[in-house]
Amino acid sequence: MSDKLAIYNMALGHLLEGSIASLSESTEKRRVLDTFWNNAVGICLEKTFWKFAKRTVSIDASSTTEPAFGFTQAFKIPADWVRTDEMSAYEQLSPPLIDVRQEAGYWYANVTPLFISYVSKDPLYGFNIGAWPETFVDFVALEHACKACKRITGSAALLQGPDGLLRQRQKAMREAMGNDAQNDPIKFPPQGSWVSSRRGFRVGRSAATSGDDPGSNGL
Repeated sequence: MSDKLAIYNMALGHLLEGSIASLSESTEKRRVLDTFWNNAVGICLEKTFWKFAKRTVSIDASSTTEPAFGFTQAFKIPADWVRTDEMSAYEQLSPPLIDVRQEAGYWYANVTPLFISYVSKDPLYGFNIGAWPETFVDFVALEHACKACKRITGSAALLQGPDGLLRQRQKAMREAMGNDAQNDPIKFPPQGSWVSSRRGFRVGRSAATSGDDPGSNGL
């Protein structure tokens, strides 16, 4: 498990700079890293639907804001929202809600409440460093180094080239996203027509609608 100081020093290592002893150290490079921290982590969180950063909430329609037209309900987008994963009128998040518009800090829909799964930048979710996989830690450290490079080193030289920080950051991002994808729940491939017919299903129709459910005896 990493922490903010360790990530600062990882970024400084990428910049070929010496480490700092604490987050309160009175040095210019610590102040520069502070300046770019929130932006660097925020950019990394925007890249995909990181599992450690997902949050699911129920939101009631606003009592003070009404859509001008087209929809009946307005929902204030949470302050910690980064990107939406799933949205539904049901707490199981299924079926998904498609008829939604996002505009000026609100979601507009014709149902209430909304059940939403999203990537969060809350300190208990996306900004919870203790929950970050090591591959994401590497990604953030490199993003942070790229952001702070010119201010700390006075040059962009470390960013460029086949082994430059920009290339390293892309590789770290791919590795972090691949690691995150490996933790998906087990998924089964769609049934082929032969398997479906052997099990009493008609292709493209469920048992509930086809009348071929083996348990129904054709009734």
